[in-house]
Amino acid sequence: MRVQRKNKAMSSSAFSFRSPILALAVALALFAMGSLLREALQPHLGSAHYLGALVSLAVFLLTGALVGGWSPRHTLLHGVILGVLAGAFVTAQMAYLSHVHWTARTTLQVFGPLAGLGIILCEVGALGGRALARNSAAANRGRDRTGEA
Repeated sequence: MRVQRKNKAMSSSAFSFRSPILALAVALALFAMGSLLREALQPHLGSAHYLGALVSLAVFLLTGALVGGWSPRHTLLHGVILGVLAGAFVTAQMAYLSHVHWTARTTLQVFGPLAGLGIILCEVGALGGRALARNSAAANRGRDRTGEA
């Protein structure tokens, strides 16, 4: 199904944000909610710490996939930005919840690995989301062509 606007054919089922910054902001908000949810679930997991790690992994990958799917033209850049911001959020969350006075050196020693891990995981998720968005768009274009014939 195609929608005609100002002599341009646009697919009606494509869902993407015009502003990649909006996609990044929404993904970061979803990351914050997922991270806080994981933190709330942690005491209930008991000795199954691997479940907390899997939830953390899923939060990074899913928000990366969302930003990659919502803004497929800017996937690499926004995967990196989301990873750094997610690393900063997790570092701030850890500093707040630990109730220990952190020095600048300690903060950087924690932020560095978390940002690196966040960049890698969000980038993998963003590339996966981009691939899904492009496959979905290609399938819709194919469906539109067969419907027009």
